[in-house]
Amino acid sequence: MNLLKKAVIEEFDRFLKEDDVAWDFHDFLYAQKEGEFSVLLKEQAFVPSLFIFEWILKEHGLEITYQAEKEGFYETCEIIRFKGNATQALQIERSFLNLLSHFLGVATVTRKAVLMAEEEGAGTKIAATRKTYPGLRLFEKLAVYLAGGDTHRLSLKDMVMVKDNHIRLYGGNLLDLIFHIKKHTSFTKKIEVEVENLNMLKEILKAPVDIVMLDNFSPDEVTEAIEIIKESGKDVIIEASGGITLSNLREYLKTGVHVISMGSIIHSAPFINVSMEVIKK
Repeated sequence: MNLLKKAVIEEFDRFLKEDDVAWDFHDFLYAQKEGEFSVLLKEQAFVPSLFIFEWILKEHGLEITYQAEKEGFYETCEIIRFKGNATQALQIERSFLNLLSHFLGVATVTRKAVLMAEEEGAGTKIAATRKTYPGLRLFEKLAVYLAGGDTHRLSLKDMVMVKDNHIRLYGGNLLDLIFHIKKHTSFTKKIEVEVENLNMLKEILKAPVDIVMLDNFSPDEVTEAIEIIKESGKDVIIEASGGITLSNLREYLKTGVHVISMGSIIHSAPFINVSMEVIKK
């Protein structure tokens, strides 16, 4: 079993423990019954590859007989059909559907943002943030990735990000902190600095940074910041973040910023309406 599949199965088993499926009364009623089940999408959503859900069903002895043929936006249709032991299907039903609902919600918002970026033609990457629900990051980041977004940091070890609290704890000397980090961090790690205003931006351009995050800048401020960076000759990745949603995304895309990171594609994603029904014979 590959490591990703192993992680998916282990995380889903944790969800089942929360539901205490071993004490499901229906186990006594349907232990010997076989059935066929349909997973139905009840509203419009972007459906990416659902291979992780195939892994989950197979792990529980259930055989997929139909899947949505290709990724895309679907509405009110069957997206998965499977057959097997009825007890197994009913015991995992709620955990399976809850996870699928959230997964599709994140994928849908991400895909809409990515398509908007492609329409603007600026080449801007749409990225997630670490504002994920505890215990669900694996699935949320997979949903972002499969919808065409960038996962950003998967964990703290991916790169060094310098934020306001780090600067305060270091005594307030931003440049000293960055040079100290550069000296003691492996060449394999990028350094990103969160910038709160244009004066701070001008200061960090004197330091060895790889990525500049413009935090809570307006679109006009992002444009001004990009001009300052260009004039400095500094070769850095420019990221805009903070308060960016589908409703104001186009304004930020027009700035030509390299990356737009959006916590909203995860923490404000809708819970897509799906259901599982027995196929009557």
